[in-house]
Amino acid sequence: MHTSHQIGFNRLFFAWRPPQVVLDAISSFRTDNIDVANIRWVPFENYHLTQFFVGNVSDHHMKLISKEAKEALNNITSFELKVEAFELRGKPSRPSMIWLRFNTSKPFNNLYNTLKNLTSSYCKFQTEFQNPIPHITIARLGRRFVKEKIILPPITDFQTVGIDKCELWLSEKKDNKIKYSSITSWNFVGYLSF
Repeated sequence: MHTSHQIGFNRLFFAWRPPQVVLDAISSFRTDNIDVANIRWVPFENYHLTQFFVGNVSDHHMKLISKEAKEALNNITSFELKVEAFELRGKPSRPSMIWLRFNTSKPFNNLYNTLKNLTSSYCKFQTEFQNPIPHITIARLGRRFVKEKIILPPITDFQTVGIDKCELWLSEKKDNKIKYSSITSWNFVGYLSF
């Protein structure tokens, strides 16, 4: 997640909060790698799968985005993503992150494009991905991280997750730490609380 914050603006993104089975798998992964140096773990309360990163917007635009999202997400149907793997991301010689990666899918791309289209007039800058990769950032890696020491186990606790809602999250910097909080949420058609 981007960490640049501007005074007078709200740093927003749309996300899905993972259920307990996913958090338990992340917790086991962290425990398996507790002794590996130069890993900065994301706090558990900040774990999320980004559906679309909005960027910095004013209070007024934040309210408009929330209102328009309610209408735009009204017809999105719940869908599943298949879990792929824990993996190192960044340069192969010097990875910079650890992800829990899910499969790319047409329903996820459609959701991404819906959110991109509804926010495009409110943002100065938008990231552009033709085929965004659904993932949860587990940790960031320091320069002295040794990739050969990490254990990347297969996922055995679950095979798929249900993406049945969308939340609008706010990123705030407090005491030199990034804190994410959900502002509002919308259930998709066929919401089953997976």
